Amino acid sequence: MAPRSLQIRIPQNCWRAIQSELGTTAPHHEPVVFALTSSAVTARRDLILVREVVVPPETGFVETRSHGATWTAKYNLELLNRCLDGQRGLLIIHRHGGRQVQLSQDDLNSAHELLPRFQADIPHRAHASVVLGHCSIAGLVWLPCRGEPVSDFEFRVLDAHISTLPLPLHDSVDAQVLAQQALADTALSRKLLRRTRVAIVGLSGGGTQLATQLAAAGIGELIGIEYQRLDHENRLSTDALNWLDFVMRRKKLSAIKRRVWWTNPSCRFSGVTSRVPEQRAVDALKSSDVIVGCVNNLAARADILEVAGRYCIPYIDVGLTIRTAHDASESAPIVAVSGHVFTYLPGGPCLWCCGYLTRERIEAEIGGIDRSYLWNRSKGRAKREALVSPFNGVLANQAACDVLQLVLGYAGARSHVTYKMYDGFSGTLNDWEVSRRDNCPHCATVVGTGDPVWV
Repeated sequence: MAPRSLQIRIPQNCWRAIQSELGTTAPHHEPVVFALTSSAVTARRDLILVREVVVPPETGFVETRSHGATWTAKYNLELLNRCLDGQRGLLIIHRHGGRQVQLSQDDLNSAHELLPRFQADIPHRAHASVVLGHCSIAGLVWLPCRGEPVSDFEFRVLDAHISTLPLPLHDSVDAQVLAQQALADTALSRKLLRRTRVAIVGLSGGGTQLATQLAAAGIGELIGIEYQRLDHENRLSTDALNWLDFVMRRKKLSAIKRRVWWTNPSCRFSGVTSRVPEQRAVDALKSSDVIVGCVNNLAARADILEVAGRYCIPYIDVGLTIRTAHDASESAPIVAVSGHVFTYLPGGPCLWCCGYLTRERIEAEIGGIDRSYLWNRSKGRAKREALVSPFNGVLANQAACDVLQLVLGYAGARSHVTYKMYDGFSGTLNDWEVSRRDNCPHCATVVGTGDPVWV
């Protein structure tokens, strides 16, 4: 069994605040940023999750002749009180020049002097000091119930894409190609894809097609979360399975596992026969690097989004609806074939921010709105299935592209788009700009909270 790893995760809004502050020039010290953190435990990793960024005032520093930064005892007490109030860990972040960085002697001295005190007062949280370089990180982390700090950890940033340091072993040519031509097939890009674990919630229509796309692209591990068997409806919604799977009413997980293996035998597939938010499903989501939701109701989307935000995991939401005219006829004409692919990076705009999720819509759905693809506006109409396989294919392919963007960052400056709206009549995907709402209940109270801690 592989040893457990330690990873620090920083959501998008926090990272941008850190970047902004570390890019400033201070007159008497190097720029330093503090962060308050939560934590979580998954099957394979211990996580440190940044919850809030604290920018220290100039009055909090002591003027010195050394290159580093020293802050006052009064400001130390301020930080300690903030950590105690929220039961948070402390993360100290600063930057050094160069490609391969390490903590200076001043950094080591201040970390060993300050962080054990925080560990003594808040023993159930991790406390760390990290220095960032151009393509490297170094630091010390004091973990709960551990007397000595550890220096072996990953540092993951969620910005336009997922950036995790240290990178897998590679040469300078591969690094340059990844920076300029991220879709090129190199040893480094293959390693990045192989170490990525993607959870797919829902394996009925788009989810089955997405699974084979990701396997073909070289993703190392797929987790399927689904509890149903195949039926006639699924035959109309996907081309990723064969007629015998439907005749035998195989479990969806068994059928797609076989198809993934035929596509790429190196791609590991594990199935979870459960629903979100049941514990087995939540544990599987927590262990993933990217979540893709192919579900047909808003309540499930809200539950998946909460897990993604709480543990700082990117989430791609895929949806398709065929709408009929609002009249009493059983054969009312189709007025829209619409869908979306929404890429959520914790700390950025979410499905609540854009209004796709609202309490009113979720309550109305629980009250009995039809969940089939062919959405009937009038109550009492017979439920009909629809020929949606090609439309699901378009959205699944776009979701696979968005997974590649998250892992490899191939889109560069164009990667800020989070909401793609699909029009099945014209066959187009249009970009919609979405902004993060300051009063969003999800963004304000959920992102980066990690596992609950009882003290």
